Amino acid sequence: MLPMIRFAYVMAIRRAVSGWRLEAVLFGGILLAVTLMASSVIFFDLLSNASLRHELIQATPEDTNLSIRSFSSQDEPSTPRGRRSVYQDRLEFMESKVARPFGDFLADESLVIDTATFYFAGHPHLELDNEVRPRGSIIYMSGFGPDRVSLIQGSWPSKENAHAPIGTPLDVALDSLGFELLGLQLGEVMDVFPAASFTDPPAMRVRISGVFERVDPDDEFWYETGSDFSLSNDRWTIIPLFTSEEAIIQRVMTEYPTLYTI
Repeated sequence: MLPMIRFAYVMAIRRAVSGWRLEAVLFGGILLAVTLMASSVIFFDLLSNASLRHELIQATPEDTNLSIRSFSSQDEPSTPRGRRSVYQDRLEFMESKVARPFGDFLADESLVIDTATFYFAGHPHLELDNEVRPRGSIIYMSGFGPDRVSLIQGSWPSKENAHAPIGTPLDVALDSLGFELLGLQLGEVMDVFPAASFTDPPAMRVRISGVFERVDPDDEFWYETGSDFSLSNDRWTIIPLFTSEEAIIQRVMTEYPTLYTI
């Protein structure tokens, strides 16, 4: 029995030695096939990316600019802490589902926080019927760098003001048209209160801290933001009040935790 096992072992070794060339060719073929397949995948990925980039460069702003909106709802917590938590969840969702996946194809992005409309009061020329009373939302918009906006009077709302105690006027900046339409001076204070969703809402005081203008209103960065800036027509005078992200999160949401926001 033992000689038979030895004989089989020797035959197996001889067969393996005699067939090594064939096995080497087979292994090399498999390796080459895998390499070619991987190269094809990489090539087609590069080709598709190049094609996409070319199409994005040639496309019009209407076809390439994304505007994603998230609205507050009645189901959200009605406390300042709850609203801040929901806001943070939305930021994380946008980062994970939009900003990171599309990062290679985004030239720029801007975060906008837009509250419900406030009526203006506290000065005789502002004390009008609600139908014609000047109004505007409180807005934060990222991307206000010196290449896009120019501060022509005063200063931007400060970080210290964003964390000031209740009762301290909230610093806001106006665009140049809004400053002209409002009829107040730099540093003056007025009252604002929600135009809807509240019964006899308390007023909040705001102070005009600065005036700015856009360097180039036709820049693609401002695409579809026309309604975020001042306008006046036969029906309304709308003057947005620009402030910092911290001011809206820390102060406006504290004063009005159920205020509708976008």
